[in-house]
Amino acid sequence: KNRPHLLQCRYSPACGQALRWFMTSNEDITSLTALVQRMVDESGNPQGFDARAWLDHWLVSAVPALGGRRPLDVLKEPAGLDLLRGVLLNAQSGTFS
Repeated sequence: KNRPHLLQCRYSPACGQALRWFMTSNEDITSLTALVQRMVDESGNPQGFDARAWLDHWLVSAVPALGGRRPLDVLKEPAGLDLLRGVLLNAQSGTFS
């Protein structure tokens, strides 16, 4: 199922106020997208996988490893990018905190 990119869902309640902030943190999003793609290349089946679409959905979803918080909210914190990288890498290795 194709999921819209966050920038395409400006009227979606799931995206809400996050859209304005999202547009200012493109480097972090690009970094996380590259990490997700690398993870799938190493551990999964990259054929037909859209890392950016997957990340866009994940960023606005409640994540148990983040105490139910949305990754997009965590990304706003000073060490948020490193925390999200760790959560993704832990998911790849099967280690959940």
